[in-house]
Amino acid sequence: MNCQERLGTTLISLGPNLRVICLCLVGIWLLEGCTGGIKPNPKFRPTRPDVRQPKPGAAPSVPEGARKKTASGDVSRRSSFAISILDQVDRYLDVPYLWGGTTAKGMDCSGLVGTVYRKAVNFDLPRRARDMFRSGTPIAPEDLEFGDLVFFETQGSRVVSHVGIYLGDRTFVHASTKKGVSIAELDSDYYRRRFLGARRVYRVN
Repeated sequence: MNCQERLGTTLISLGPNLRVICLCLVGIWLLEGCTGGIKPNPKFRPTRPDVRQPKPGAAPSVPEGARKKTASGDVSRRSSFAISILDQVDRYLDVPYLWGGTTAKGMDCSGLVGTVYRKAVNFDLPRRARDMFRSGTPIAPEDLEFGDLVFFETQGSRVVSHVGIYLGDRTFVHASTKKGVSIAELDSDYYRRRFLGARRVYRVN
C-alpha cells in the first residue's frame, strides 16, 4: 500500500473533527517540505487550521531531474512519518491526564510524547520533559515543523515542566491536566507566555 492509500485509510478511520484538522495540517506540512517552509505570521491567531497557499521557496541548486526525484522521495518519507504520528495521536485523543501514565488509561505530557514516538517510529525519548529538552536540535519558533517537540514552564519556575508535539499551523497535541490529551494553540495567551523553546528529535530525511 503506497503512502497516498495509507493516508486515505488512516483519515477514514479518524473521527470527523480530527479528520478535518489532519487533512489541513498534513497538507500544509507537506507543502512546506516542497517549498522550503512557511514563515508563520506572529499576529495570526487561528481558531481552526488555516489552509493558505505557501510562498514558493528558492529553487535548489541541483539538476531538474534530480530535484524532482529528491522532492518526491522527501514527500513520501514525510507522508509516512505524518501518518504514523497522527495515527497514534488519534489513538490517544481524549485520554484523561494521569501523572506518570503512559497508556490509554491515563497519560502525562512526557508519557504521551514518548509513547507516540515509540509506537509511531520506534524511537525512544527520555522519560521526563526536562530531559527531552536537553536532547535533539534547538529549533527557532519560526522554523517549527510537524513532529518537533515544544516545551513550556507551567509552574512559574522558568524550568521545563510541560511538553507537546507540534502538529503544524501553530497547534500542538499534549496531555493537559484539565483536558487530558487534546490539541491546543501555540499562540494562545497561556502557552505563548510560557513557551521555552523547541527541539527536533527525529530527522525524517
